[in-house]
Amino acid sequence: MTNTNRTITIYNLSSSTNEFIGKGDGYIPANTGLPAYSTDIAPPTTKDGFVAVFNFDSGKWSLVEDHRGKVVYDIHTGESTTINQLGKLPDDVVSVAPEGHFVKWDGKKVGA
Repeated sequence: MTNTNRTITIYNLSSSTNEFIGKGDGYIPANTGLPAYSTDIAPPTTKDGFVAVFNFDSGKWSLVEDHRGKVVYDIHTGESTTINQLGKLPDDVVSVAPEGHFVKWDGKKVGA
């Protein structure tokens, strides 16, 4: 916070995940702080399958796996589900659909 008006680059975050969603110039009036769900710390470069997530407590970015929208299959039941949150995939799912009703997981792949 400063006692002068300023325009700075701000990095906007999702209110539900704190993931980086875009940047822009923000006008910050004197004696005020940044807008909600934003930071003035630039995010790291991401790679495919990851998003940058900001931690307000530490003031640091981290790269988090992003599998949202992918269909995965339970290794016990074969039931499909669509991933809808950030993070690593659960240990009990695979991305290859079972080829029938009477298949089982052998620890590496789904087989007959």
